[in-house]
Amino acid sequence: MGRARKQKARDKNKQTLPQTPKKDIKQPESDQQ
Repeated sequence: MGRARKQKARDKNKQTLPQTPKKDIKQPESDQQ
């Protein structure tokens, strides 16, 4: 059970992180610098 839960959380984090936050964070950072 613990493994299945950890895998689901990892998939959610991976899909939510590289989905838009990466571009959203890269754009404002590049504009500021």
